[in-house]
Amino acid sequence: MIRATAILLFLALPTLGQAQVFEQLLPGQWQYGRYGVSLDRYGNRMLIGAIGATDAALEQGVVKMLIRGTAPAVPWGPAQVSGTSSGDFWGDGLAPGPLDALGRAVAIDGNLLGGLTAVLGMPGADTPPWVQDNTGAAYVLTDSSGQWRVIHRLDPLDIDGDEPTPPEDLFDAADVDPIGGQFGRSVAISGNLIAIGLPYASASPGTGMDRLPEAGAVAIYHLDGSTWQLDAVLSRADTDTCANDIHPLDYFGYAVALSGNYLAVGAPMADDPRMTDTGACWLTPACLGVMSESDCGNIGGAIWLPGQSCTNTVDPTVA
Repeated sequence: MIRATAILLFLALPTLGQAQVFEQLLPGQWQYGRYGVSLDRYGNRMLIGAIGATDAALEQGVVKMLIRGTAPAVPWGPAQVSGTSSGDFWGDGLAPGPLDALGRAVAIDGNLLGGLTAVLGMPGADTPPWVQDNTGAAYVLTDSSGQWRVIHRLDPLDIDGDEPTPPEDLFDAADVDPIGGQFGRSVAISGNLIAIGLPYASASPGTGMDRLPEAGAVAIYHLDGSTWQLDAVLSRADTDTCANDIHPLDYFGYAVALSGNYLAVGAPMADDPRMTDTGACWLTPACLGVMSESDCGNIGGAIWLPGQSCTNTVDPTVA
């Protein structure tokens, strides 16, 4: 079950002087919808998640897709989505389930194939036969002609069978169990790369070691032609960290960010050698897709881990 508290959404408008004028956006529907739990903006487009909204299923979630004209006084209005004018995206293809939490994370980027690309996380989605296991999924939509349309539904098990390489092969190779991992709890997109967090996935801290519950993982996709293809599954075993420093409930992948070929991953319950549950952030070049292995070496060698190394020495450059 994925729930969140209610959030009001305000936009700060440019004004003369120091004062800030806020424009309030209200959905006008979806009581207990938790509209504003996630949002992202690119130019005159905006995505707003409402994970508690109910349509065909209880709290399946929805994403409001908005567009604004070029004039400052023009208000935000609904963008066209899959041939409708409501601006509401409830999912596509497979029937929604209760507590799917569509819109828990959203991301949008432009300048790709001459249009826009959006990624919408749905971490509460279940695997057939629709047991409540929170394995999760994510939708990828594009807009190159004034209308959003779905091009992929991504999930760790490739339920709809549209990925060229079975994703379970890469999850097995990474020794990560995605069942219950909440794939889509965090999402990010930059150019031809997508990062999707599974913070509740079980992951092994090293070769031959047992998987640790809710250690977390991140799935990296790249655009291959017109298809988003799973390229790698990363866990803390891929970081420059000793196996005995990795614990259950680290939640690696709870937050992700991409900028160009650089990836940032948050693990809010990871331990510092000096104290417990401080949390940590890892930064690394995403050596995937357009970058060869020889360009940046191995993933672990490039990751910066604040205050921690295999010798448990403190990085003096970290405040």
